[in-house]
Amino acid sequence: FFDQGVATGFLRNFSRHFSAIQALVKGEPVTPVSIEIQPSGTCNINCRFCGFGEQRALHRKMNLTVEQMEHLIQDIQEFNRTAPHPMTEIKFNGIFSDPLAGAAKKATVRGLELAVAGNFWTGLFTNGIELSEEVQRALVGGKDRSAAVVKISLDASTWENYHRIKKQG
Repeated sequence: FFDQGVATGFLRNFSRHFSAIQALVKGEPVTPVSIEIQPSGTCNINCRFCGFGEQRALHRKMNLTVEQMEHLIQDIQEFNRTAPHPMTEIKFNGIFSDPLAGAAKKATVRGLELAVAGNFWTGLFTNGIELSEEVQRALVGGKDRSAAVVKISLDASTWENYHRIKKQG
């Protein structure tokens, strides 16, 4: 029921946010400890089951620039200077998009570099199509290499099912 990997992840998250949990129990104000950034409005596949097809078309041009990403990470670091419980996690993902797709890939790579270099626990959720050496270098550039996690969406167990379910967008 409760495997060791799940338990390890729970304990890691619990320990990483322990001071915020203590403050919450005491009724003290707690600031956000995690942020999810959705840098891209673009997806590079067109899954049959995706319910965001029409919305994706509306958001296709909504992509963060490198400059916007740099300002966003700087704002998070500034927030942390005065926050009683600083943000420790930055995750890059997308609801109806992929953070590495389209024009936002450069901004995402820069965000990963800054987050890892800033010793944030850094997560990337992607379909994996645009993973590259550049992305890999951005993820391992920090002091604590175990702080970067990549989750890849594998929506099919065979090549045939993949092509049946998804088509390149």
